[in-house]
Parts: sequence; C-alpha cells; structure tokens
Amino acid sequence: MPPYARLRPLVRRAWNPLAAVTLGALSGAAEGLFLIVAGLVWVSPGRAVVAGHAREIAAWERRRLSLPPVHTPDERRVVAYLAARLWPAFLGTITVSLFLTGLVLVVIVVRAFATGQMGVLDLLGQALIGSALLALNIQAVGSVLRLDRWLAHRLLETGSRDALEQRITELTATRAGVMAAVDAERRRIERDLHDGLQQRLVALGMLLGRARRSRDADQAATLLAQAHDDAQRALDELREVAWRVYPSALDHGTLDDALTMVAQRSAVPVRIAYRLDERPPPQVETVLYFVACEAITNAAKHSGATVIDIEIDASATEFEMHIRDDGQGGADPTGSGLQGLSRRVAALDGHFTLHSPTGGGTTIQVTLPQAPTTPPPSHPAPHPPPAAAPQPAATSRPTPYPTTPPQPTPAAGPVPHTIPATPLPPAATPGPAIQSQPPAPTQPAAASPTATTPGPAAHTRPTQATPGLSPGGEG
Repeated sequence: MPPYARLRPLVRRAWNPLAAVTLGALSGAAEGLFLIVAGLVWVSPGRAVVAGHAREIAAWERRRLSLPPVHTPDERRVVAYLAARLWPAFLGTITVSLFLTGLVLVVIVVRAFATGQMGVLDLLGQALIGSALLALNIQAVGSVLRLDRWLAHRLLETGSRDALEQRITELTATRAGVMAAVDAERRRIERDLHDGLQQRLVALGMLLGRARRSRDADQAATLLAQAHDDAQRALDELREVAWRVYPSALDHGTLDDALTMVAQRSAVPVRIAYRLDERPPPQVETVLYFVACEAITNAAKHSGATVIDIEIDASATEFEMHIRDDGQGGADPTGSGLQGLSRRVAALDGHFTLHSPTGGGTTIQVTLPQAPTTPPPSHPAPHPPPAAAPQPAATSRPTPYPTTPPQPTPAAGPVPHTIPATPLPPAATPGPAIQSQPPAPTQPAAASPTATTPGPAAHTRPTQATPGLSPGGEG
C-alpha cells in the first residue's frame, strides 16, 4: 500500500466536517435573508408558502448534517430553528475564515523559506505555532458542527413526551376513522343485500310459486328455467357481497392472484406489475386489495379510462402501490369510498396520496410500512383433547363454502401482464307477469321418506371464485 493511501481516510474525516461547516456558513447568510422576507409576509396570506419553503430549507440542513429526515408539525418551530441557526453559521464563518487565513500564512512562510528570508529555526518555530493553531481550528470546526446538530435535534425533533402525545392523537384519529369506515361498509352491505339480493330472492320465490301452480308443463318448465337463472345470479351477488367483507382468495393465493381475478371482471383493461419477492402480512395485502378494487371501480364508472396500470413494489422499509389511469381525472378526494380507503391505510400507519387533475388522469399512491403497528390476531394454542374422547373424522364436517384451489403464483418481475376487459352478464329483470299475480300462501310440505333436507351443500361455492368489481362503493 502506498504511504499516501493511508492518509486518505484521515483527510476525508477532516475534510467532511470542514465542508459541512463551510456550507452551513454560506447557507446561514441565505437563511438570514429568507427570515427577513418571512417576517414581512408572515401575517399575510403568503404564510403557508413561507412555511413550506422553511420546511424545505430545514430538510436540506438535515441532509447537510447527515441526519435522517423528520416531519415537524409545528411550523413555528421550523422558523425558530432557522433563526437559531444564524449563531452556528456566524461561528462557522469565523472558523472557516481563520482556516483560510492559516493557509495563506503557510504559503507566505514556505515562500520566505524558499527565498532565503527565513532560517531553519524560524521555520520550525512557525511550524510549531501553526500546528497548535490548526489543532485549535479543527477543534472549533468540530464544536460548531456539534452545536449545529444539537440545534437540529432540539428544535426539529419532538421529545419523548411530545412524540407520545402526538402518537396518542394519531391513534385516536385513526381508530375513529376505522370505526367510521366499518360503519359505512356495513351500511353499504346492508343496502346491497336489501336492494339487490333480497329483491332477487323475492322474484325467485314468485317464479317458483307460479311454476308450482301452473297446469301447463311447458310453461312450468320455462318458469323453472328462469328461476334457475335467477338463482345463479343471486349466488353471484351473494358471492360478491361476501368478497366485499373479506377476499377469501388471499387465504389460498397471493395478492397478484386476487387482483388478476378482479381485473378479469373489469370493464377496463388492467395491467398488473407485481414485483414482491415475499408475501406481505395479511393486513397489508387486504388494504392493498381494497384500494386497488376501489380504484378499478372508479376508473370504470367515472373516468372514461382506456387502461389501468397497477404497480406493486417494496423497498427496504415499506410496501408501495401505484395505480394510474388515463381517464379524465377530477376525482373527489372527499368521496365516501376514497375516504374509507384513506382511513384503512392510516390504520396501518401508511400514507394515501391522490393526484387527479382535470383532464390528466388519476394517480393513487399507497405506502405501508414493512412492520405495521397493528399486529395480526393471535390465537392461543388449543389444549389436547382428553384421551377418552373420540376424535371426529376429518370428512365428517361438511364445508358450506369449499375453498378455491391455489393458483400458480406468477414470477415476480417488472414485466406487467395485461388482463383484457370482459363484458359483465346482464342482470335478469323480472317480467310483468311476476308482479301481476300474488303468490299463493305456502303450505307446509308433508314429510316423505324420499324428501331430502337442504344442507350446507345448497350453498356450495363454485370452484373458480370470481369477485366483483369492487368491495367499495362510489368514490
């Protein structure tokens, strides 16, 4: 190793603090001018603009000091930090000026020795004095840098008590938001059951009643065929309502599989880029699923988009999802659907961002931390049954909703796959004959040896579960 190579770490360690103090001295002059302008417009409507620029300057100062970024909610503390920074900036200016003066004196001494105007003893004396002054200057640089960092910690970062109070406030707000979102979802499900599925079942009962009283075999067969179609549509609607409560496909497949099934029912083509190497926690997958479904539904109903792009990625600390469409934009962030999604994301300490300018499409960005604060529900380990108690067979308990077999997980990569749009089946409308004749009073059916009791198999779920457009309502 060359001798000068060993000096590189020492030079770098000495140069980085000096460069930070020098930049701090220069930025202090600019911040002084900024504070003068801020004092003139602070009481005017430009206060928000001043506060925004003050936060940007404070963020730059933290990067200069190699400190992690923080968010300070109080704008007055940010402005107070910029004012307090004038003192270390002034000290830094003096320190850097002394260092530059020392360099000039070194050049003068070396030149005098080279021209013979200074002897060896005088050179050694000047070198001894210069070394002592350089050591003091280096100590001053370190002290100024520590003072600058102390001010950044003290004024921009919240203390333990302030952080605890802020955290309690955030948890209270998110809890209230989640409760409001749950109540809104319950009302939406009740409305779907009452206005959709209940009406269809009433019409189905009337059709079966007419077929039962009909004396014409052909007419009875026609009514039974129509009743069978209505029963299938009722099953589809019931399955969609169940998926709005919780997508069971996430229990047996990945988020990519569940979104692919949703995209197949979308009226707008959807391109999905799933780049996660490992599965996120269940609560994270659920939130991302509901956000994607709501965005697909809104784009299909209101935006007039021709394609929807969904990108799901992960960094070292958080999960990210970007949803873009090329529609007309203008989405209302205060809508009930988008507000409910924002509350869901906030419940996991995430961030929900909506950008929808008129005529510029809509972009939704969701970021969720890798380790959400809401832990998954824990179940206690079951106690072993007594030895004398007989164990039931594994197949003795019928399953009313058989699980969907897991589908192959697509390989993660940046290449998106496009799911073309498929038309939705038209809803059957009961004809006038359904309402023209009231249903006959039902008589209890006589028990017979050959009659079968409808059990859980009557609600058997199809093998290929297909969710609806969205778990939410209009945005």
